[in-house]
Amino acid sequence: MTKKRKNSRRANGEGCIVQRKDGRWCGVVTLGYKPDGKINRKSVYGYSQAEVLEKMSVLKHRLVTGPQVSSTTALVGETMKNWLRIFKKPMVSSRTFESNIRTFKNHILPAIGNMKINEVNTNIVQAILTKSLQDHKGRSNTPKRIKFLLNQFYEHLIEQGLAYDNPTLKCKVSNRYKKTYMDSKGQHKNNENYKAILVAERARFIRALDDGPDIIKPLSLVMMLASLRIGEALALKWENIDFEKGALFVEQGLTEDVEFDNELNIVGRKNIISSTKTSCSKRAIKMPQLVIDALLQ
Repeated sequence: MTKKRKNSRRANGEGCIVQRKDGRWCGVVTLGYKPDGKINRKSVYGYSQAEVLEKMSVLKHRLVTGPQVSSTTALVGETMKNWLRIFKKPMVSSRTFESNIRTFKNHILPAIGNMKINEVNTNIVQAILTKSLQDHKGRSNTPKRIKFLLNQFYEHLIEQGLAYDNPTLKCKVSNRYKKTYMDSKGQHKNNENYKAILVAERARFIRALDDGPDIIKPLSLVMMLASLRIGEALALKWENIDFEKGALFVEQGLTEDVEFDNELNIVGRKNIISSTKTSCSKRAIKMPQLVIDALLQ
């Protein structure tokens, strides 16, 4: 059964706050009506109820007083770099932050880095997303990452009174990218039921494990048949395995801690054992007999 969401309802017209499945809180404020007569609602997100309440207060205040935007000549590139370093970095893991920096430097900075904050409009952002989709031939979720990062950045600018609106809100990006597999002739094929290893190849793969180094077989079988990420499998200890119950307990993961300088360049890496990728990743898994035998061996 799924965990019931916590709700915090407020008076009529003041919106409501609910906790999402990912642990974040979401607040909704009614801002009036759109030109077509539909209710105009705005959602804000945060890691606590207090954070969401503060954002909702800002929205309601802006509704009464109107947007107070300072006349700024700041450029997107430098402003976003500061936002990433000061606001984004403390909120995510170093690996996630590295992905954010890669998205910023490879796609956002070259396209709009020298533009003023309020020069960027929906058409410009949509062109960036479309180009990324074409460059990757529909086989990447990079456009989605670009939009997500720009959306967070412009929401921050609006809260700070530095932007009039968020140019990403009306942009369209595919929710799914095409996954492919390589057939026996080495040709890429589209497959909606994509799997990392096709069913016909799995038996061959398992048999081939007997000819490899001893550690490869249990490691591969744990990942393949117990659905562990590579970092979770490498961080397993014998105390995480209960042979009597045939269960495996995922409690931590091996990951990379990345160090950055003030210019957002990578200056160092080191492997560390840390908590799992998300709180929901801590779990108990029933092991197939094939995995038990490999671990006992």
